[in-house]
Amino acid sequence: MERGPDWLFVGLGEGAARRDDLAEGVCRLVQASMAHRVVLELDEVESMDERLAEAIAAIGTRVREEGGLVRICGLSDANLSRLQSVSAAALVPHFGSRVEAVGGHDQRVGTP
Repeated sequence: MERGPDWLFVGLGEGAARRDDLAEGVCRLVQASMAHRVVLELDEVESMDERLAEAIAAIGTRVREEGGLVRICGLSDANLSRLQSVSAAALVPHFGSRVEAVGGHDQRVGTP
């Protein structure tokens, strides 16, 4: 986890998918940091599975319900397609890098 001006950056590695409490843990970090804008950095995720996609969707939903913003970055094209197969997760915008995510431009679209 890293704090930036008005943003919280959370790196999720390969082991993140195996955590039952991933969404809850990230949401607690967001609340504790009092940040309302979050970038989930997924560069180290080798294989997106349904469990991780659902956790990302849950994080996106909870942060938006609190008036916040969630963006993700760093997924391969294959993992982005897998993520977008979970309809709620497809609502979380994906960017190629942290800089693009914070800037809000050059959003990547997966190839289903």
